[in-house]
Amino acid sequence: MLNRLRFGENAQGEAARAIELDPNDPEAQIAMAWALTTTGKPSGALDFVQKALRLDPNFPSHYVLAHGVALFATNDLEQAAEVFDQGAKKNPNATALMPPFASVLVGLGRRDEARRKLLMWRPGTSQAALEDLARDYQFPIRWAPEHKAVRERLLDGVRAAALPLDMTVSSLTAELKLGDPASRRIAAKRLGWFGPAAAEAVPALVVLLEDVRVREEVVQSLRKIGPAAKAAIPALVAMENESFIGSYAKDALKEIRGY
Repeated sequence: MLNRLRFGENAQGEAARAIELDPNDPEAQIAMAWALTTTGKPSGALDFVQKALRLDPNFPSHYVLAHGVALFATNDLEQAAEVFDQGAKKNPNATALMPPFASVLVGLGRRDEARRKLLMWRPGTSQAALEDLARDYQFPIRWAPEHKAVRERLLDGVRAAALPLDMTVSSLTAELKLGDPASRRIAAKRLGWFGPAAAEAVPALVVLLEDVRVREEVVQSLRKIGPAAKAAIPALVAMENESFIGSYAKDALKEIRGY
């Protein structure tokens, strides 16, 4: 059922028809959960996940994925981590759970555990290869365009999980003040992967808004930091009518202001 449904504009309708045809089909319930999660209604998705779990007490691991990601989308990271942990113990071969599990753990500040989850996903991987795998990782479900920030946050957490543990928000903030523009660009982008946890980098990022060579990455990271980046508002307002960067500045202002 999951593979037959298109997630996006018509997803809810298709899932509703599947449930109407067979209310006791747990796959139809999971399809509706995904449809709701990917269209900005993850709290509603949890009811359908719970029904699927009741209908199939021996549920497969993709039910765990739907459950954990719905919780992630509601920002209930503690419960999401518990769901992924129990799912992984129930089915140790379900390594596809490890990247989103790692992303949740990064959000909780548990980067050492997050890294271990990625290495369970790809055992024996070198540092460089792990970063490449995380960078190229694609979550199998897509969100409706207006809600794609949740998917972006999930992927960013996977990328942060792959970074060396000694690469922290503090060390990346220091890199913003050193080195060539390419190094500063990389540091700015990586800070965005940490989301709100990178709040201490905001003053340094604001200074870099004056450098057109790194400005795009800086604006994107300020957007991901969100309300904690309020100090950047005056500089972003001054940029919002500029060509190219202006649209990014407007998106960042929307996230930072919360409306």
